[in-house]
Amino acid sequence: MKKLAVATIVAASLISFSAAAEQSPSFDFVSLNYLSNDTVAGTIKGFDIKANVSIMNGVFAETELSRVTKSGNTLLAGDFGIGYGYAILPSTALVVSAGLTHMRLSPKGDKTLTDSGQYGTIGVRSTILHDNLELGLRVNRHWTDISETSYTASARYYVMDQLSVELGYNYVDSDFKAYNLGVAYHF
Repeated sequence: MKKLAVATIVAASLISFSAAAEQSPSFDFVSLNYLSNDTVAGTIKGFDIKANVSIMNGVFAETELSRVTKSGNTLLAGDFGIGYGYAILPSTALVVSAGLTHMRLSPKGDKTLTDSGQYGTIGVRSTILHDNLELGLRVNRHWTDISETSYTASARYYVMDQLSVELGYNYVDSDFKAYNLGVAYHF
């Protein structure tokens, strides 16, 4: 009887693991996130909107628009690019993307500053731990007048098949760290 119980538990674990392995990361969504950026000037809050749309066989388009403000100073930033997700397991994909970036800083009572350039990212996204939990790690590089490399970690939990919540952390350097909390609709 003990052996049957152990065998049943092992079989159930394997079945649930293989079911999780069949769920791949989502590349079709739109999300709205609350942002909190910790900088040398203090905490700056705002929001961003992100969207990913599959085009064909692992290729997707991505866009992100963010707006943060503090004391009448506003920073708008936007990215638009193309990416590719290469499945290394049914539940895990290596992801690369590249595109154009643009920023506009509007200081209170001063001239607006703009900057444009390119960006590239490389990372991994996986649902291997559980089919309702997608984890991601990414290295981001922006080539503008002030080039920077940042590192992003994220966790997305699927409340339903088409609805998820996301928690993220982005580290640029000791002077800038960003947190996001948001909700996404998957189509």
